[in-house]
Amino acid sequence: MEDWRHFLLYAKNYYLKTETISDLLKILSHETGLDPRSVKLWDVYEVLAGRFVKYTRGDQKKDFFMRMFSEGDSVKIGDVVLQLLAALSVQKVRDGETVLIDLGEPDPSVLPLNKY
Repeated sequence: MEDWRHFLLYAKNYYLKTETISDLLKILSHETGLDPRSVKLWDVYEVLAGRFVKYTRGDQKKDFFMRMFSEGDSVKIGDVVLQLLAALSVQKVRDGETVLIDLGEPDPSVLPLNKY
């Protein structure tokens, strides 16, 4: 299973969303075993950006980062994290019967499950 699966499960609405940034910090704290007070938004960015780069085709990566960082204004890390999460929410995890990314099951000890 992927070590970032809870982020992807969150992006795909398997977990109940309350306050997105806070939820993402909780997920990373759970995944790393670190005290939640020591997990920073930059850490979440590094995980999401790394997975986005790993699982996204070249043109999509280039377009995403060009759009985010070429607007002329300073970019807030929280905005980039939210955009990465949105991009990952449409990440393909299956191709027919072939599993591309093994998500496993959501874990209620990470965050409350979405009951959709």
